[in-house]
Amino acid sequence: MVFLEIFKNIHLTDIIDILVVSFIIYRILCMIRGTRAFQMLLGVILMLAAFYLSEVFELHTVRWLFSNFFNAFIIVMVVLFQNEIRRALTEMGKNFFLRKAHTSAMLDDVIKAAIYMARRRIGALIVIEQETGLREYIEKSLPIDALISMELIVSIFHESSPIHDGAIILQSGRIAVARCFLPLTTEEHISRSYGTRHRAAIGLSERSDAVIVVVSEENGRISIAHGGKLTHFPDHERFETTLRNLISEG
Repeated sequence: MVFLEIFKNIHLTDIIDILVVSFIIYRILCMIRGTRAFQMLLGVILMLAAFYLSEVFELHTVRWLFSNFFNAFIIVMVVLFQNEIRRALTEMGKNFFLRKAHTSAMLDDVIKAAIYMARRRIGALIVIEQETGLREYIEKSLPIDALISMELIVSIFHESSPIHDGAIILQSGRIAVARCFLPLTTEEHISRSYGTRHRAAIGLSERSDAVIVVVSEENGRISIAHGGKLTHFPDHERFETTLRNLISEG
């Protein structure tokens, strides 16, 4: 009966309030998942648990230490998560329709570059970040931070380029990094004919929701890795359609 009484006191505004807060928490977790900030957040949660235990067991010195730390909690959070906060505010400030236009332009360049390289058998590995953060890979790679263009993508992967090995990661409409080395898949049923690029593409797609475009330098075939699966395309039209559909769904 008490349980029913609680529900009687819940109003529509309370439900909306809970849904909004839940959505904000979900977006924050999606944003920092796969980054060092996520590990820091776990550390903060452990500290809160330790503070609670110090209250329960009356550990005065520990409680004093944590009390002083939490007095500066907001400042500490801003310092620890400054990159993630900047990224979130940037994304929030973008106009929805402008972001759609930028995504379409980005895909145009990626598709043109992939087809160009496929015809010339230039190997390539292009990672398009989705909801899952890829900062743990970005931090270990060569910073580029340049606008996406077909010409730049091709020049990076040209065999004469000193940074043609590894992948590039596209993030927020820009080429974030190059020479990025991705985790290889450990699945045993993967075909032995797959090279390092294909195994790396599958490996990252098993760990994130990223969309990875692979161009084979052996046969010029274009493939897409997503959700742990690698799909080959007999023609460029199907590749383009599939890529646009995957990005629009994300």
